[in-house]
Amino acid sequence: MASSAASTTTSVREVDYYLNPTELFRWINYRRWDGAKSRAQSHPDECCTWIVSRHNTDGRILWRHLPLHLICMQKEAACGVLDESDVQAVVASRQMEQLMDVLLDSYPEGASSPDDQGMLPLHLLLSKAEGEPNERVINLLLSSFPNAVDIRDKFGRTPHDILRESCGGTAGVDGAPDDGTSDRCRAAFRALKRARFVADRITSTIRDESANIVAAVQHEASNERGASQKIIVRLEEELNNTRGEMEVRDSRERDVHENIRRMKSELAMMESKVADAGRNLDVTRRERDELLTKNETMKVQLGSHNEIVERVRREAGKSREGNQEVISKLKSEVSTSKAMSEALESQLRSRFTNEEYLTTTVADLEEQLD
Repeated sequence: MASSAASTTTSVREVDYYLNPTELFRWINYRRWDGAKSRAQSHPDECCTWIVSRHNTDGRILWRHLPLHLICMQKEAACGVLDESDVQAVVASRQMEQLMDVLLDSYPEGASSPDDQGMLPLHLLLSKAEGEPNERVINLLLSSFPNAVDIRDKFGRTPHDILRESCGGTAGVDGAPDDGTSDRCRAAFRALKRARFVADRITSTIRDESANIVAAVQHEASNERGASQKIIVRLEEELNNTRGEMEVRDSRERDVHENIRRMKSELAMMESKVADAGRNLDVTRRERDELLTKNETMKVQLGSHNEIVERVRREAGKSREGNQEVISKLKSEVSTSKAMSEALESQLRSRFTNEEYLTTTVADLEEQLD
């Protein structure tokens, strides 16, 4: 039903009996069952509203009831109509049954909600039965909450116990009084027996469905566990492969870093060699310049000696015999000078060769550096 579906989303709230009671409670309190039914149909949220009465000094709860509890506490609801010819009583009873039907339709959880004393609506109803229980109302409550037949009240009594106390008599084979009891009591016991059967079947069905669900979940979990193990194995293989690849990559990186370090070292050594070669080249150039200067000086000296030789030769032509010893001495000096000049020229050529070699070496080193 639409109203039943709506009740599952209605929030349960409380109101104070003196300060802000609901309109539905007012209709019930005035015993206007038809007005209460109309109010419950138009305002289903009031069907799940608890009416609370508190002590005016310490605020403790005196009683706490749903509209359903209040109805079940009424004798007109708990007891069947004794005189079917009493039209007013029959109408009132039917109106209360219709009201309970609306209340249970709007808030079926009310049948399983105990009051502040731990009493279910069924407990309250049977406590007011006075030996003439209303089977139709009992069936309404049991249809909404069959498990109520096994729930005990604050005195430890099940609905069956309360009904047996209300109806009196001794228990028969099926647990119901069998002597001096009314047909209404017997019908109420049969309703409780049917509710117990329904509750047992529901419990068995729920147990079987739960077992099937658990088995299905276990089977699914087993399959998922197997699949998970395969996934874990595959992931471990991928992890091992990844670790291997990372180790190879790390090894390559170490080799690259080592090569870079070695190349930097070699580069530093080559730069040092280039610097040394540059310094040697500067020294060689200075030595070459000194040798060139000495060579020029020797050439000047050689030219001077040649002039002397020519002059001596001219003089010797005049006095060869007298100056033969001087000429020999001069020739010796000229030979010595020539030898020294040749030696200097040889050294100079050697220096030039070294300089060309150093220049070539420097050029090769610069090309390697580039």
